[in-house]
Amino acid sequence: MINGKASIIIPVYNGSNFLNEAIDSALAQTYKNFEIIVVNDGSTDHGLTREIALSYGDLINYYEQENGGVASAINYGLKVSQGEWIYWLSHDDLYSPTRISDDMEFVKNNPQAKVLYSDFYMINEKGVVFHKAIFDILKIKSVREVLEQNGMHFCAITLHRSVFDQVGFYNVKNWTMQDVEMVIRIARDFVFYKVGSNFNTSVRALPSLTYGKYNNRIAYDMKLIGNLLMEPQSLKSYFSYEKATNFDHFYEYYYLGNYFRFLGDSKNSNIFFQKAFNDFQIPISQKAKYYIKYLISKVRTPENRVRYYFLVSLFSRIKKS
Repeated sequence: MINGKASIIIPVYNGSNFLNEAIDSALAQTYKNFEIIVVNDGSTDHGLTREIALSYGDLINYYEQENGGVASAINYGLKVSQGEWIYWLSHDDLYSPTRISDDMEFVKNNPQAKVLYSDFYMINEKGVVFHKAIFDILKIKSVREVLEQNGMHFCAITLHRSVFDQVGFYNVKNWTMQDVEMVIRIARDFVFYKVGSNFNTSVRALPSLTYGKYNNRIAYDMKLIGNLLMEPQSLKSYFSYEKATNFDHFYEYYYLGNYFRFLGDSKNSNIFFQKAFNDFQIPISQKAKYYIKYLISKVRTPENRVRYYFLVSLFSRIKKS
């Protein structure tokens, strides 16, 4: 499917508060070869989401399904979409008018690029910017690099349809971290290319949300992420660098140990921590510094792990499941 068409998929659950803004931002694109697909994921708002979506008539393609989570809704949109390029726009997030045109201009000059990403704004409930997520790396070429950019957000990522042909669709069993899982799967096979320094996406974060009702689901999804990272293909991509110093090797294992610690996987965390501290000779002062950090990480509760590590990316996802 080589047609230059873009498919903007908007999964929505009880989205009457912000859905108008999201659809309007999609319709305002200066690039005109696109379609908008709204998938109502079993909303329980007395038909308000349906009413808003249907008010746009033929300007959008509207579908409904029983509640199955964000991954299920995105997959539905993928199956009915016709575009070569796939965009995920959450029902309370926004695109600038040049989001797609900037991507297509970049692809014209970099035809090998199949995965694009960009800086983005974090906005509050009123649409006021309170944070700028800026990436200082122009290409992400491995699982390690994508983990280090832990604030990546899928609404600021553009994917060629062929990516899904290779890595498959989103995991419907993963309700809260389906995009974290997908970005790792993609990083095993593809290079991520940064599109300039344009803030073409605004991601809405609502700090008033609580984690309580999602704790069990988050814990389950963390295990899914950990299992994926332990797959040979993931580890091969993670350890794909030729490092210049012992400290580089040390930090490679230390970082992965720390990541598993935040995922709540003590077994694998200890494996990589022990490898870091036992196998690589680094200055005593550095080893002491990182050992203290290691000890601190051991006492964090699961709730604090979630808040500390996934704060930027998780706030804007859990409310949609």
